[in-house]
Amino acid sequence: MSTAQPPLSDTSIPDPPAPELLKRVGLTAEEYERLVGILGRKPNLVEMGICGAMWSEHCSYKTSRRHLKKLPVEGEGVLQGPGENAGAIDLGNDYAVVFKIESHNHPSAVEPFQGAATGVGGIIRDIFAMGARPVALLDSLRFGNLQALEEIGSDVGATRASPENQTPTTSENGGPDERVSGDARVAPTEKLDGRVRVLSLETCAQVTKYLEGVITKGTGKKAKLDRYVAAGKTGTAQIPNRSGSYSGGGYVASFIGYFPAEQPRYLVLVMFARPKNAYYGGAVSAPVFKKVGDRISYIDELQLRGEQ
Repeated sequence: MSTAQPPLSDTSIPDPPAPELLKRVGLTAEEYERLVGILGRKPNLVEMGICGAMWSEHCSYKTSRRHLKKLPVEGEGVLQGPGENAGAIDLGNDYAVVFKIESHNHPSAVEPFQGAATGVGGIIRDIFAMGARPVALLDSLRFGNLQALEEIGSDVGATRASPENQTPTTSENGGPDERVSGDARVAPTEKLDGRVRVLSLETCAQVTKYLEGVITKGTGKKAKLDRYVAAGKTGTAQIPNRSGSYSGGGYVASFIGYFPAEQPRYLVLVMFARPKNAYYGGAVSAPVFKKVGDRISYIDELQLRGEQ
């Protein structure tokens, strides 16, 4: 059982500081000694915290600065080099192009969503600050390990199956065998009571696990049923207007799910076109799925008891 750490104060700083304290203020032992040399004395807690923040990779680029210095910064067409919000290159005819490259790999790895937003937002801000109008956003974002997809509950990616990325194979007796689609395995094509199986039972079980996570941990929490374990997915899509763009077209909010998750008996799709107030599938359609699913499960329970 973890205990909350006591609040820091100047009087709690040991001499020399403990490794745990340096970690909490974001300083290494070497950086602490350098700070002592700069000040000519031992810093207090506030000074340690300020330098820990300002000397971080996010603010000082302490590990990437040496590599950035290798890039060219001068030339005939350079209007603005390092030192301002972004660089500017002369295109001629009174036009200039403004570029900005931001390194936010560290905050994106620590906090993927907010870290990425920091990088993207900072890029746009710096372009505006140079008096330019953004025309392209080409951020290359790094999120670290994306293994635990079930914890996200939304936008699970997959390789699109096409003739170009499928490799048909045959078994020794010439029958159908597994096909490889990108990095995903597709089950042998077989007929079951007139139907064709396209996914292996193992793949189906894994997908069900992800879709259960959408309801237990992700965007579909409002679809959680009282009696059955359900699996499902939220959906939010824009409706194009008459001109073909999405401005003012409204949204379609949806939720599709099945239950019981292990041995499905019911499949429910809830869709609303142009809902008012909210428009996310998890906010609009998921609660309706829950009402329908709970009603069905209640009827099932009554039937098991032999009641009307």
